[in-house]
Amino acid sequence: MTPPPPSITDLTTILTKLETARLTLQTLTSSIESHPPPPSLHHDADDDTRTVSTYPATLSMELEHYKELFSQLRFSYLEQMTKEKFLRYVTEEPPRIHDAEENALREEELKVSKERLQRSKREVDETLREIDEVGGRLAPGE
Repeated sequence: MTPPPPSITDLTTILTKLETARLTLQTLTSSIESHPPPPSLHHDADDDTRTVSTYPATLSMELEHYKELFSQLRFSYLEQMTKEKFLRYVTEEPPRIHDAEENALREEELKVSKERLQRSKREVDETLREIDEVGGRLAPGE
């Protein structure tokens, strides 16, 4: 048995709560803070015992760790924004009704935007690869 759908007043109340609740970095990162960096990444500022040969490896581990954290943060943010947009859309008066032509047009726009984003990501990856190559040539022992 499925629960009854929420009423308009329930949705309006939820939307009002979402609008009054301020999204802060602190609230979004609360779930991420439960994932501290791996023990190999902890070091004291005064204790510089890392050797030069392990520094790039440690740096890449830190980079991967923070990429994962930002990915989780991005997901939390997008999830919150999607919920808010949905509630606004559901409670809008009068409700918007889209036709197939409008959906097809929006789909094409999104496809072009996605291709542009993928191209930009490839350019950034290529630039990072070039930076790594130059860094490898400048510091060959690392």
